[in-house]
Amino acid sequence: MLRSVKALEKCAIRATDGNVGQVGDLLFDDLAWVIRYLVVDTGTWHAGRKVLISTLGMRRPNWTDNSIAVPISKNQVRESSDIDARKPLTRQRVPSRLEQHYPERAGSLQAWGGNYAPCSDVMLSAIADPSTEPDSFQSVRPGSPALRNDSKMAADGAHLRSCNVVMNSLVTAADGDIGRVCGLLIDEDIWAIRYFVVNTGNWWLGHKVVLAPEWIDDISWSDSRLSVDTTRQAVQDAPGYDSVAEVNRRLEIVIYRHYGRMGYWMSDIDPGVSP
Repeated sequence: MLRSVKALEKCAIRATDGNVGQVGDLLFDDLAWVIRYLVVDTGTWHAGRKVLISTLGMRRPNWTDNSIAVPISKNQVRESSDIDARKPLTRQRVPSRLEQHYPERAGSLQAWGGNYAPCSDVMLSAIADPSTEPDSFQSVRPGSPALRNDSKMAADGAHLRSCNVVMNSLVTAADGDIGRVCGLLIDEDIWAIRYFVVNTGNWWLGHKVVLAPEWIDDISWSDSRLSVDTTRQAVQDAPGYDSVAEVNRRLEIVIYRHYGRMGYWMSDIDPGVSP
């Protein structure tokens, strides 16, 4: 199921022994376009601090009460890394995916993929018992764009981006501007960003469309600009996005066929195959 980042930001965080706060932001890996951490605003419970909680091992959100259960205690949340609002995210020390809550397993798992979702039984069993860990965890999108215009930054590990910050980024096609990012759609099963929603603004009467991260061919974070490998006409002819309607597999097939792309779900059987 695909959910908007705005819906996730309204969710309460429930530790194993009580509530610890509410999601204020989400941090994604801009090499794989996967949510790595939730930024949790602890409110008065923890002196108003914002802490990072890894998505590894999380179950799907409970939409009945808009909550997300995390497999850690309130004390572990207290010991989680604080976010310093005065510093850019990429210049802060962010622990590895497992160092935060599973220090004994830190560094042992690679980026998860379609068959190894962070909330899946195989991933949870791998955390609990190293002997069950698969030989390798493939990237959710082996062919996803990296920081192609800033390889040094990528090499330094500065790959975490705020979902809030990416909002309003300019999106350009091969032949001109398309619009600005106004939303993100996240696969709640594996915490992957499947689409970014683009408001076409004055160019096309404010219509909204969805585009996939795989179709990005250049990124400039300093200029807040994403360039996609398509044309303005293709975007104009694409199915529109309705925030009320569900983006289901049938609609995804229509979208991918329109752009002449192979769906990401086609590689779910073999995570080593690029979409």
